[in-house]
Amino acid sequence: MNTPTSFSLRCTAKVFETTDAVTLTLEGHWPHQAKPGQYVILGVDIDGERCYRAYSLCAPSDDNRLQVTIKKVPQGKVSTYVVDVLSEGEMLDVSAPMGQFNCVDIAHHSQVLLLSAGSGVTPLMAMARHWQTIDNPPQFHFIHCAPNAEEMIFAHALTTLADKGQASLVYTRAHAEESSQQPPKQDAPTSVLAGRLTQAQLLTLCPDIAHRSVFICGPEAFMADATQWVTNLGCTSVYQEHFSGPATSELTPELEVLESAQSDSVVKIAVPSFGVEQEVAQGSALIDGLEAAQLPVIAACRSGVCGSCKCKVESGEVTTTSQETLSEEEIAAGYVLACSSHIVSDVVVSLG
Repeated sequence: MNTPTSFSLRCTAKVFETTDAVTLTLEGHWPHQAKPGQYVILGVDIDGERCYRAYSLCAPSDDNRLQVTIKKVPQGKVSTYVVDVLSEGEMLDVSAPMGQFNCVDIAHHSQVLLLSAGSGVTPLMAMARHWQTIDNPPQFHFIHCAPNAEEMIFAHALTTLADKGQASLVYTRAHAEESSQQPPKQDAPTSVLAGRLTQAQLLTLCPDIAHRSVFICGPEAFMADATQWVTNLGCTSVYQEHFSGPATSELTPELEVLESAQSDSVVKIAVPSFGVEQEVAQGSALIDGLEAAQLPVIAACRSGVCGSCKCKVESGEVTTTSQETLSEEEIAAGYVLACSSHIVSDVVVSLG
């Protein structure tokens, strides 16, 4: 059964960007125009189970067609299925567009830097493609880091931008002597570097960076470094998109206590609107209990980023590690992200 606000679209094209990344074209009734940088939640049937994940759109959309780019990740059930198995003609559930990271709602300067690594290029490419179709776009420069040319998503589009002096490409696993890239035009910035990006190289590639708004997306470590660099270089208008929650190897002290108590204590999740009660180990993730009860909750990122698993704790106590997509009013009203909440006591939850 479709989730609320979802639409059934057909995959009409599947194009390999690299050996482990594909762009899907989805067509059908989808009465939305996504803002460049936003994402959708896809529902895919895998071995009789409906699985949901969030993926960024890679191009401007209309009310009948959209494109998403998906990179296979280790142990990624949905991304592996999409890249290796999904066929053209298959139907997928698609949500309305979501996300505050977009170049329409975010006020930005007339000069912009797009800074990405890996699959983080996807929402930024949507912005670049959008700006190429409108009147009076901002003047943008795109800096993208990839292991090498063969593993670079959107290689043709980025190379075309580099040839125009609108992009710089950084091959993180290449040696300078291995680069076959032609020298840049005399009036264009250096278009290719070999080795990992540094703050000094960033300034060389974009000398006027302090006067630009900066949009950043990529692995968490890359974004942390990039944010520090652009801040050091004088940028005051900096925006990030997170594909996963901040990496951490340690639990908070409170969660450590709950973790040790899981095998001994049992708590109850009650969802009155569905007439469901589910017993779980104390300290369990709320999303696990809701899924165990076979309730219609979507967890598209499972890391407290996308907000698809938002629900309301009517009574009882949970701890939470992410409130990223929740407003202050929602937090005050008891809303939590189920994937980032751990159960301390019996709780009553409402969905929707």
